[in-house]
Amino acid sequence: PPYGLNLAQVTKLLQCHFLSSPYYDTSSSSSSTSSSSSSGSSTTKAALAGEAVQDDGAFLTDNTGFSVKLTYVDKTRVTLGKMRFDLRTALKEPHSRIIIGYSRKALGQVGGGHISPIGSYHPPTDSFLIMDVSKYKYPPVWVPAQALYEAMAENDDCGKWDYPSAQLKLTKEMKHPFASQTNDDSENTAADAGMNWYQEAMGVLGCASIPRGYVVVKRN
Repeated sequence: PPYGLNLAQVTKLLQCHFLSSPYYDTSSSSSSTSSSSSSGSSTTKAALAGEAVQDDGAFLTDNTGFSVKLTYVDKTRVTLGKMRFDLRTALKEPHSRIIIGYSRKALGQVGGGHISPIGSYHPPTDSFLIMDVSKYKYPPVWVPAQALYEAMAENDDCGKWDYPSAQLKLTKEMKHPFASQTNDDSENTAADAGMNWYQEAMGVLGCASIPRGYVVVKRN
């Protein structure tokens, strides 16, 4: 564990992508523009080097013309109406894309946390189309806004962790908790041992339980 990227890491990867050529424009027509560009670049890179991307705190890459915004669906701060408005607004804009982090289990599917893009909205049924990236498992599916909101509001047990330093502290057993068993182990004993290693790994990583959410990428 963890068995995948969290949304903050996805956000940082996208921001790094837009800082690279050909998106990042380092040219300038004047010294003032050059100074501003340099400042924007250093600010962005400093933000990317931070420990966490804050909720609604997109570290925008000013020189690229792109913005990347992460929103955690914390019910105390984000309502169903806001989520619906944000997603619908992004879908209406030709140069915007949406990635969501959600709980499969909350939607009645097999599995845990998952990340996929949103492809469309259907007003008559107030539903969003999840373009599941694991097509071998599930095809694209229409999900009512309320159900999608609940699936994103469900906490990720390791939605935030000490990356990347803590991962270096994981032992072989912690990395593969349910594989470290012998043929002499009973099924129950092996499962218990695996869960113990899993819980220990979560502690070493400093896992924090936080809501899932959505990332909107937009060309300004």
